[in-house]
Amino acid sequence: MEEKKYYAHTKKLPDGTPAPVKDWQPLDEHLKNVSKLAAGFAESLGLSSTGEMIGLLHDLGKYSQKFQEYIQKSSNLRRGHVDHSTAGAQFLFKKLKGNDTESLYVAQFLALCVASHHSGLIDCLSPDGTNTFINRINKNYTDTHYSQVISNLGTDISTEMQRVLATQGGGLLAKKLKELHSNGDTTEVTYFKWALFGRLVFSCLI
Repeated sequence: MEEKKYYAHTKKLPDGTPAPVKDWQPLDEHLKNVSKLAAGFAESLGLSSTGEMIGLLHDLGKYSQKFQEYIQKSSNLRRGHVDHSTAGAQFLFKKLKGNDTESLYVAQFLALCVASHHSGLIDCLSPDGTNTFINRINKNYTDTHYSQVISNLGTDISTEMQRVLATQGGGLLAKKLKELHSNGDTTEVTYFKWALFGRLVFSCLI
């Protein structure tokens, strides 16, 4: 049985009218293209597989029925908003977060990149001390359409996801974070280096 088609972007004809659905960009194609580009940009950092990972997962939320309905409406110029960045961040955080501090840092780094790819890096702590990052990660699955997204993944994308998760993209980032720490660095200096490096990794996705 043929798998259902999901789309990432609509398209307009030269006269500005919506193009037929058959000319829209398939979601699996978009994810693979961004994954390849992000891997290329991250290669100079020694983090090609990390770039590949966040590129493949950044728009995972577009597999929800809600987003597919939205994209149909937006092609007819009725704009709106459907959260399609949180589901991928939740998936990545869940898969990479272990019981140690190292894996937690890596999970936070990469989930932050995915969650922020439309907004610019989100503030992780609000001025009143609210942990806005973890609130985003813990956002209700009903609102992020997480379960539906995972169930709607095609075989091809599911296989790709398992492959990139097995390439040690997270492990390579953990190693890089250790390398950024020099003997004699204060905790504040180390965190500042990591913050700048996080922006650099994020830019590979953007």
